[in-house]
Amino acid sequence: MTMLEAYKICIKKYVKFDGRARRKEYWYFNIFNALISVIIALPLLLLYVSTENEIFLFLSYGLPGLYELFIFLPSLAVTIRRLHDVGRSGAAIFISLIPAVGEIILFIWLIEESHHGTNQYGPNPKEIEPPVYGMPAPPKIPLDTGSISVVCVSGAMAGKSVSGSAINIGRDPGRCQLVFPEREPGVSRLHCMVLQKGNSIELVDLNSSNGTFLSNGYRLTPNVPVSLRSGDSFYVGNPSNVISVRM
Repeated sequence: MTMLEAYKICIKKYVKFDGRARRKEYWYFNIFNALISVIIALPLLLLYVSTENEIFLFLSYGLPGLYELFIFLPSLAVTIRRLHDVGRSGAAIFISLIPAVGEIILFIWLIEESHHGTNQYGPNPKEIEPPVYGMPAPPKIPLDTGSISVVCVSGAMAGKSVSGSAINIGRDPGRCQLVFPEREPGVSRLHCMVLQKGNSIELVDLNSSNGTFLSNGYRLTPNVPVSLRSGDSFYVGNPSNVISVRM
């Protein structure tokens, strides 16, 4: 990922506050922003020095100010996604309001390594490279020739099946391979994941609002994997959405 690619990705995700952003995306974006501000302001300041025309002085402050207004929301969004990437809520950004130490703590969080694997905010962006702006977006988790599959037994997606080694289930078509209708009650945008671990199958609830349940009614603890056998079933959100796993 280059600085320009990171900038284009963040502009494309202008007000996308969910998901995760790796360190490279966050820092490249901010460095590129700083360069743009300098490119806008420096020539105008030089013109002011050489001509003493106060219009150039006004523009050297005004144009960068307009740019800062334009870039405020994507800057906030990528900061929140970066906090998500290290397992913290977006509300953690307010720690910067604490005098002296707040900004230091926030800086340390923003330079932390991405949390390994999937957390409640989505898969690790270092393992799934974000698409380059202007290019066709690849699947968020590439499907392969993995030997597991999920089959919807009943509910809104009855008869639908997906195969792979890691399968996200939910309502978000950008992050899920098994995608429920947008208004499906009880199903979160990123609800749960089924993945292959060697010769076994694991089911992980991704901090869904209404829970992921085994067939016996046991509700999974968020982000704690549960082992399944081929032929086992579970349901998402409500008992009508039954899904079976196969290997």
